[in-house]
Formats: sequence, C-alpha cells, structure tokens
Amino acid sequence: MPSLDLIDRFKKEFGEKVITIIDAAQARVRGESVEDYLQRESNVIVTGSKFMGGPPFCGALLVCQRDAKTFCESSLPLPGLYSQYFDRYGIAPLVKMEQTEKSWNNWGMYMRWEVALHEMGQYDRIPSEFSNQLIAQWRLRIEEMLRSDHLDVNILNENSLLPADDSSLSHSNS
Repeated sequence: MPSLDLIDRFKKEFGEKVITIIDAAQARVRGESVEDYLQRESNVIVTGSKFMGGPPFCGALLVCQRDAKTFCESSLPLPGLYSQYFDRYGIAPLVKMEQTEKSWNNWGMYMRWEVALHEMGQYDRIPSEFSNQLIAQWRLRIEEMLRSDHLDVNILNENSLLPADDSSLSHSNS
C-alpha cells in the first residue's frame, strides 16, 4: 500500500500513466484516509468482512472521479456473467448493464453490506491509540507464536516499505 506521499510522487513523475489501487481491505487504513486516497485519484478496495466483523463477501471497489468518468463514458456493457454477482444497483452508474439485467436485485448483497456498514462504524469509533496498541500487541504475539512452532515463515521487517504517514494503522505490518 503506497503512502500518500508516494502517490503524490507517482502522479508527479508519471501523470495519468499510473493507476493506483489501494488495498484498504481488513481495515488496513483509517477511514479518513480513504477520502485522501480518492482525492489523489487512487481507487480503493474496502471490505466489511473478516477483520471488520461483518458477514462474508462484503467487498467494494471505490472508484476515483477520473476513473469513474472513464467507466461512464464507455459504451461497452459488462459481460453477461457479471449479472450473477452484481446488479445494476451494485455497480451503476459506472458501467452499462444489458437491458435484460435491469430487473434483478441482489438482496443478499444489500443485507450483508447493511450489517458490514454497522460493524465498520463501530470499529471506526475505537480510539486510534487503542487500536494501534492492540495491533502492535497482536503482531508481536503472532511473531512469537510463529517462532515457537519452528515454522519457516519470513516476517516482513522492512519498515521502508510501510507508509510513514497516518494512512496506515499503527504504522506497522499487521
């Protein structure tokens, strides 16, 4: 996950040649950082499941304005098989759906997201100092467990690869 500063450097050096997609799934970034990434013309993957505590299959791609405009101006519809997973409400107005898909609704997706959004809101109310401390303790304990079981696991200790700004939870490899 690139830091906000790195995205600014990419945009300055490469312009629109680079499309960034931020992996904010599993609460890898703070809620307020998502807007910062979108404003920097990055797309953001979010989930409300697993770590967030919501039901499975609650994933979304938040598309920045520039890329949303590209989707909206496209004349190509999604392939027909996409309708098994998404309906026009789950992805519109970004892409064109075939006319036959307009009556189908994925109510299970809506119910999963209703629960996930509640859980995400609850998590977002936890003070950052507490969540940072909890993540740091969790990471240390996992490292101890891995080392004690004699597992051959490479733990990322390259701090240079981690964001140095406030976009990452606890500035650590969780």
